Amino acid sequence: MSEVQRAPSLVGRHLDRARVGRSHLKQLALLGGGGFFDAFDIYLSGSVLAAMLAAKFSTVGENATFLSATSFGLLIGTLLAGYLGDRFGRRSTYLYALALYSAATLLTSIAPDHGLIVVLRVATGLGLGAVLITGYGTWNEFVPNARRASWAGVLAMVVNLALPASAIAGLLVIPSFGWRAMFLVCGVPAVLIWVLQLKFLDESPRWLESRGRYEEAYRIARRYNPDMPEQPELPAGPRARAERPDFRALFRKPLGRITAACVLIAVCNQIAFYTFQSWVPTYLVGQGLTVEKSLGITVFMQLGAIPGCLVGGLVGDRLGRKWVNAALFVLMGGVGIWYGYSSSTAGLIVSGIVWVFLASFAISVQIASYIPELFPTELRMQGSALANACARGSVIVTPFLVSSLYENVGVQGVFLGVLGVCLVGAIVVIVLAPETRRRSLEDIAQGTTGRAPAEELERRA
Repeated sequence: MSEVQRAPSLVGRHLDRARVGRSHLKQLALLGGGGFFDAFDIYLSGSVLAAMLAAKFSTVGENATFLSATSFGLLIGTLLAGYLGDRFGRRSTYLYALALYSAATLLTSIAPDHGLIVVLRVATGLGLGAVLITGYGTWNEFVPNARRASWAGVLAMVVNLALPASAIAGLLVIPSFGWRAMFLVCGVPAVLIWVLQLKFLDESPRWLESRGRYEEAYRIARRYNPDMPEQPELPAGPRARAERPDFRALFRKPLGRITAACVLIAVCNQIAFYTFQSWVPTYLVGQGLTVEKSLGITVFMQLGAIPGCLVGGLVGDRLGRKWVNAALFVLMGGVGIWYGYSSSTAGLIVSGIVWVFLASFAISVQIASYIPELFPTELRMQGSALANACARGSVIVTPFLVSSLYENVGVQGVFLGVLGVCLVGAIVVIVLAPETRRRSLEDIAQGTTGRAPAEELERRA
């Protein structure tokens, strides 16, 4: 289609008025379960790489290759998920992605050499990228607008429970069973979640409506809002045309500004996040700590993830997205400097916990909520995928830059770089990003696609 098509929504207003009930919680459990084990696989890399390095199975350079191979798969998987999710539906895209991830992860546990592991990490990343991007975007289309950030924060919390879980599993599993067992710990349960999703996961009513499947959309929406009339209330305006979403619309005015903002926000978020998360155990081992002690310290640091996600959603709904996100970037950069210059174990633990709290806060408000809600339904997955794929692309290069900085300048130089990235993110939010608090997805889309006065979004910024 030549432009983003907007029409009165048949189901959107009913979903926004719904009370969160059993159907919402079931969808949350299914999306959260898949996302949890998906994130578990991503977060285990810190513990696994430290163990591989200590066992002389890999070098620092090979660890960087491991991370970059995963990031490359995440990049391609994210882009594919964007197209497939908008073209063929959220549900089918999620199911295929989780199946691919589960199979590749299980095969990694028995791979005989580092070269094959790198290949499997690319395949794993294909599934990982699609699961995360589809899960967050889909969930935003189900929950009421007044609490969208809060419920996005709950999903992010479920996903990011994988942070402490992977650290604890690494502490318990790796010393006794080796690093290979970690891939079984996350691969086997993911298969069980996939079986449950195959039977119970719902398609997004908003996506069905955008594709012209009104009766099916209405039927599913009534599961989430039983107070809806039994028969559809057809809007008086023009109906949405079931045409293929046009990726080029993301780069045209006025949506191009939103696309640029989302890309830069995601890039800054993910560079900062993965620079810390994937390399912390390596930093600690490099300071002379044993692998076991470094993993133990990592466990304590991850305790900040759970409250970070929940607080992020609540604050996003209460104070809004724009200025909260700008402040988050500044705080993350400052705490990174604190961590980089800490010389005591206590200082490392406390600053690490605060960092994980803020990073999880940012994941909740930026990645899980803000970026998906800025795009119209027809392009939500592709817009979110583009932003996150650019972030994944930056993470492919980041490990090599981090390893170079770490070996030549030390951990302080690494976190000075993180500070610079965070400050760029804060400026982008202030200059380009609109406010979306308590607005329906359809209302936001009217503003970001130019179908309503752009001044309204700016006035609320």
